Amino acid sequence: RFLAWLEEQVNMDGGPELKEHALGLKMSEYREAAGHFKGDSFETISAVDANASIIHYKPEEGGGAVLSKECMYLLDTGGQYA
Repeated sequence: RFLAWLEEQVNMDGGPELKEHALGLKMSEYREAAGHFKGDSFETISAVDANASIIHYKPEEGGGAVLSKECMYLLDTGGQYA
């Protein structure tokens, strides 16, 4: 569901600014809404372009690079469910 939402946002003309930190939080929102979610397995890595090559990259709260159609996006995330 998150990836479908993300594709829609990226392809929207004049759409919202999609920063790395906010994208990681949005992924967590979708995970929590899915039910049986107990927590993240590890801290989410949400990185755009060159930031994706940085080991254990973490954008500043409320910031980070902005995703666009021309960018590569790395999302490394995991959740625990019961």
